[in-house]
Amino acid sequence: MGTRIFIMLLFVVSIISCKSGKMPTAEELEKLNTIAEMDTLTIEFDSAYPLSASIINNSSVLLPQDSRGGTINLIGNYNHFKILGDSLSISLPYFGERQMGGGYNLDDAGIKFEGKPLVTKHSYNSKKHKQEYYFEVKKGSETFQMNLSIFSNLNTDLRVTSTHRTAISYRGNVLLNKKE
Repeated sequence: MGTRIFIMLLFVVSIISCKSGKMPTAEELEKLNTIAEMDTLTIEFDSAYPLSASIINNSSVLLPQDSRGGTINLIGNYNHFKILGDSLSISLPYFGERQMGGGYNLDDAGIKFEGKPLVTKHSYNSKKHKQEYYFEVKKGSETFQMNLSIFSNLNTDLRVTSTHRTAISYRGNVLLNKKE
């Protein structure tokens, strides 16, 4: 049952992210191709979409300003997803249920990872004009599977599933010309 709801949620998010069937401009396609060749890529997210929206609704007073139910506003909340050659640097806030393991350690509250992923896959979806990445990372006993899509307008969608937590998605943008 939970898997069916997750698939439906991903379907709805995918439809919303497509907006219209507008074809990308030549400039947008050039940027998208350039992104695939970059050794360093930085993404910042402005919203999160936890799967366990009912839990989030019950604790809405604890959420950042302008957050509602299944949409968490991350503007002003430090986060990043960096691809640094063959390594990743990830620091994301997490909103949802921990299903097993872990404690009340504040360092473990979000999704944090530094290092090389166990699995990395990259492809270009020419039909939808987007770069697609798949990463599998392990921190302690927890494994994260991350599906990152970068669209021609440089908007991004990151879907994260975990062995210990409920799924969550993030929306944001690729940061170009940002000094590290």
